[in-house]
Amino acid sequence: MRIPKLFRLCSIITLTVTAVGCESKADKEIYVDSMTPAAELAELDVTNCRNFNLGINDDGRSGNWSPPYDGAYFQAVLGPDKYASYWLTPIPVLNPQDFPGAHFEIRGQFPKSRYFSFHNNNDAGQVIDVRADTEVLGYQSANNPFVTDDEVSGGEYRLRIIDALPADQTNPAGDMIYGGARGDDDQLGEMNQLVYRIYDSAPDPKACTETDPSLDCRDLHQGLVGLPRIYYVYPAPDSPQDGPTLSDICGLFPDALGMDVEALEQAEAAADKAAPVVAADTNHRVPGYDPVEPNSWFVGKNFQQILNQGFPTFVDDEEMPEDVEGGFYMNTHSNYIAAYLTPMALKEGYAVVRLKRPAKEDVRYFSFMLHQTLNFCYLHDGRRDNDLQNDPSNSDYLTLVIGPLGKRPYSVPEENYMDYGSGSPVLLMRWLMPSDGFNHAPNKFEGKAEDYQGLEEHLGEYYPAISYCGRQQIDLGKCTPLAGYIQH
Repeated sequence: MRIPKLFRLCSIITLTVTAVGCESKADKEIYVDSMTPAAELAELDVTNCRNFNLGINDDGRSGNWSPPYDGAYFQAVLGPDKYASYWLTPIPVLNPQDFPGAHFEIRGQFPKSRYFSFHNNNDAGQVIDVRADTEVLGYQSANNPFVTDDEVSGGEYRLRIIDALPADQTNPAGDMIYGGARGDDDQLGEMNQLVYRIYDSAPDPKACTETDPSLDCRDLHQGLVGLPRIYYVYPAPDSPQDGPTLSDICGLFPDALGMDVEALEQAEAAADKAAPVVAADTNHRVPGYDPVEPNSWFVGKNFQQILNQGFPTFVDDEEMPEDVEGGFYMNTHSNYIAAYLTPMALKEGYAVVRLKRPAKEDVRYFSFMLHQTLNFCYLHDGRRDNDLQNDPSNSDYLTLVIGPLGKRPYSVPEENYMDYGSGSPVLLMRWLMPSDGFNHAPNKFEGKAEDYQGLEEHLGEYYPAISYCGRQQIDLGKCTPLAGYIQH
């Protein structure tokens, strides 16, 4: 059976949001590097060489950056977190032989958020190098609030992009990020694809216009600072007339983003229209939806394995793209587990999910996001760690309930309830920046993706056990899954 093109698209995005974070240079020691003294350098602001925002942000501040893809406003295709924002910008690779001593540079301010990062990728979306927020060096000793934990935003940073072959990428530093090539590449590519991510900026971007219509919502979901600017920095010539012009450098940038923005906008519009219809119909069997291990959590490894979890009869090997290690703009700081839910498991039934709450010192941020699998993987709803209330009987645990639309049990807090959203929902749990000492983190699971029992044992009490109960059982307190155990 041939897999529909729509579902093939969804499968690509599913891999993006279910692959375990891979090792990167961000795992190595980051230190301060040396560079040419600033007095000997000249610069050009190339932020507005292009306008990839299609009029969304056309005020001259962010032309080279893509439109903001965030879970509050852009819910289809990219598998976003409801409380995250993502931007992409292509950065030309500078061959040292053609551009001696020159580099591109990202200049910005530390945002007020719970996380930000830069992931530099090649044209295939494979990660070359990464800088987490705690690894970025403040410019001229500016404060990095992600290191000092003083919740002060606004300190400046400057991040040089150094294009080099993998063999020469040996000196990672807090004021630079490598680009140009990765892995076994023996020559530099043509374009870097730099992804800028912010999680849980303050305040919640979705509440922006409701709070004060005069507020600039763009800056709110950017962590109360503007998007980083992009500079071309080069050795200062003896005479300004001997240096490159802005037109020269702008000519290096592509005329379009690597991704088809117009197609993404069209997919979003179609998904937005279909979402309420899909959400209202959860009582009919979805063709092909037959989860291998329903209501059990798994880690995605590749396209076929992910599809096989929910739609085993839909997979056609000849139609599936080859796996590309570290591809599709992966966030190496996030770990994901997923579970396919079965709304028809019990008439008027509820999926009750219970686990031990990961401590903030163990996991920087975690969330549960519910997606409409066959509607461009549409983000139907989600809850982050700060939203979820702890269990009244044991504050070390939390319970999330997912059930019929508009029928939340009285005993369940609104923050701890979501409706199914579709007849074939997939629930994703995102674990962002787990600490090295947290041995239960999904990225430390060494078993096979289909080893459900092994994943359960690895997560221990942090395994989100799923049981199905009726509304009366829940309100009477007679439905309490044992955290850390698959419910049979």
